[in-house]
Amino acid sequence: MKKILTLLLIIVVTASLVACGKENQASLNPQPNKSTTEKAITDNKTTDETTKASSKTETLTNNNNNNKEDQSVENADKITDFAIKLLNKSIATSKKKTNHNQTNILISPVSIMSALGMIENGADGNTLKQFEQVLDLNLADTNKLFSDYINNINKDPDKPVNIANSIWLNNNYGIELNKDFLQKNAAAYQPEIFKADFSEKTKAAINNWVSKKTNNMINKVIDKLSNNHIIYLINALYFIDDWEVPYATTDIRPITFTTEQNQSFKIDALLSAEDSYLKNENYTGIKRKYKHSYSFIALLPKADSTVEEALANFSTTELNDLIANPQYEQIHAYIPMFKVKHNENLNESLTALGLKDAFNSTANFNKIGKNIYISKVIHKTFIDVNAKGTKAAAFSAVIAYGSRSPETDQPKIIKLDRPFIYIIYDDKNNCPLFIGTMMNPLIM
Repeated sequence: MKKILTLLLIIVVTASLVACGKENQASLNPQPNKSTTEKAITDNKTTDETTKASSKTETLTNNNNNNKEDQSVENADKITDFAIKLLNKSIATSKKKTNHNQTNILISPVSIMSALGMIENGADGNTLKQFEQVLDLNLADTNKLFSDYINNINKDPDKPVNIANSIWLNNNYGIELNKDFLQKNAAAYQPEIFKADFSEKTKAAINNWVSKKTNNMINKVIDKLSNNHIIYLINALYFIDDWEVPYATTDIRPITFTTEQNQSFKIDALLSAEDSYLKNENYTGIKRKYKHSYSFIALLPKADSTVEEALANFSTTELNDLIANPQYEQIHAYIPMFKVKHNENLNESLTALGLKDAFNSTANFNKIGKNIYISKVIHKTFIDVNAKGTKAAAFSAVIAYGSRSPETDQPKIIKLDRPFIYIIYDDKNNCPLFIGTMMNPLIM
C-alpha cells in the first residue's frame, strides 16, 4: 500500500490600519531570525541549487525594475476576480458551518494566490490544470504576476506592505526539492528555504518566523507538527499606513449600527468630510486614501439587499467602474472603528472553486515528490481600524477636486451603520490587498 504524505500549506496575513501615527514602523523590515536561519538547508547540493535560484531572482528583479518603474502589474484584474469568487465561497462555507451569516470575514487574495502559486510550481497533470482554472492564469503568468507584484512592493522605500514567503522541508523524509521547483519559486516569490527535522524546535522557529514577518501581530500558527507533513509553504503579509488626511479625537462620533438580524447597538465611528463618493444602482460607498498608494473602500449594498446577495452579483468590472467614476459632491462619511481576527481553513472553499484533486490521493505534485497532497490551507488575518494617536483635524486638510456643491448646501451623509463590504485597495496595481465583510463590529 502506498503511503500518502501530507503537505501543509499555511497562509498568514495581518493588517493594522492606524488612523494616525506609524507605530513600530522600523519593524516592517525585520532582520532574519538567527535561530531560524540556522535551520536553513545546509546540504551542499540543495544550497547550491538555492544559490543559483537566488541569482536568477536578482537578474529578474533588476530587469523588471529597469522597465516597470511606475506601471501596475499585468493581470492584476485576476487578483480581483479571485478575491470576489473566494469571498463568496468563504461566506457560503461559514454560513454552512455556523448556520448564520454574522461572521466577519477577511481574506487577502494577494497572500492566498501567492502561496497557492508557490505550490502550483510543484503541480502537474490534471492538478496543474485545476490550479490554472481556479486562478484563471497559466502557471507562467501566475509566476510573472507575483514576481512583478513583489518587485513593485519592494520599490517603495517606506514599504507600507511587507510580503514574505518561506518553504520548510521535513528533513526526516530525505526528499530533495526539485531544482526547477526551487528556481521558479525563487524567481517569482523570493522565499527563504529551510530544512529541519520538524521537531519542537522547528515548530518554535516557524512560529517565530511568522511573528517577526507580521510585526508580532500573529505569534502562533502551529500548535503541533506531524511526521506526515513534508513541506510547509508560508506566506506572511503585513500592511500598515496612515490616513492621508488624519483624524482628530473630536472626529470620533457614536453611531447606531444595525445588523441584518435587526440588532442595533452604539459603536464609535470616524467622521470625515470628503469631496467624492462611490455610487451605482447596487452600492453607495466611499474611497478614503492612505498616505501611500492604498485606499480604504467601503460599499453599502442597497437597502433591500443583504451583503451575501450583493456579493453574488459583484464583479471586477463593477468595482473598477465604481472606482473610475466617483460622484463629486461634499459628503460627511462615518467609518466604524473595528477589529477583526479571522481564522479559516480554506480547503472547502477552494474545492468549491474547482481545486478538487489537490486535497486527496489523486493529487499530482510529482514536481515535488510522489504521493503528496495538500492537508490544509490555513488563512489567518487580523485588521485594526482605529484613531489611535491622532492629532490633526480632518476637516482642515481635505482638498476639493472636480465639481462640488456650494458651501451653503447640506453635505450628503454616508454612514456605514449596517453591514458592508470593505477593501484595502492597492491604487498603484489596481487590485485588492484585502477584502472583507463587516457584519457586526462587536464581534472580533
